[in-house]
Amino acid sequence: IVQLLWRRRERILLVLAAADPEDELKVFKTALEVAKQLRLANFYDPRDPRNSLDILFEEFKSNPEQRYMHVGISYCYENPGALTKPAHLFIVKNRLPPSLAGSVRPLVRHREVHGGKLAQDGSDDEDEAEEEDEVQEELEEALGELETPDLGSFGCCDCCHVKGLNCGPKFPHGTFTGYLYLSPHWCSSLMRLGFEVSGEAIAAVSSTTPSVHQWERDIT
Repeated sequence: IVQLLWRRRERILLVLAAADPEDELKVFKTALEVAKQLRLANFYDPRDPRNSLDILFEEFKSNPEQRYMHVGISYCYENPGALTKPAHLFIVKNRLPPSLAGSVRPLVRHREVHGGKLAQDGSDDEDEAEEEDEVQEELEEALGELETPDLGSFGCCDCCHVKGLNCGPKFPHGTFTGYLYLSPHWCSSLMRLGFEVSGEAIAAVSSTTPSVHQWERDIT
């Protein structure tokens, strides 16, 4: 994010993909400290700037259903003493909310990516739903009792998950092998997770009326 802070961006969306299964946010906190050391920006809780950011981080850690964090940015070093326009940093993290930790879902399909439009062969939604049911049945038979959080990260193909090789850190916190290879269902599950958890943050950062609290309006 430092490069974007150099350019004084007013809205930043950060996808935090560091290996951090305990939500300690060490990499993110380091980035904020670097930005302050470079005198690029200061950061605050947009609900109340008197609060420590540690409170905001602790709330995020304690609520696994929370989809994103919102941190305020102040470019106060540029013109000390002058009022600055509020800027906003929205953070999405690769963690699995309990509400999404169900059975492994079918592989992401071309038609699904394109928003459920009719296939070129003329099949309708009912045909598509029936086909999805068949795919899910085949999947459940193959993966047995496995749920999404059970997927191991060392496999290079789906058979690894069911043939005694379902080892390694579990979904969605993989390891260095993720830079080299992913099993199809690990990759597909990661796509679905990214889509599900990023929606609210994308809506917030792209809104024509950004989330500005009353105290921010009063000083600008």
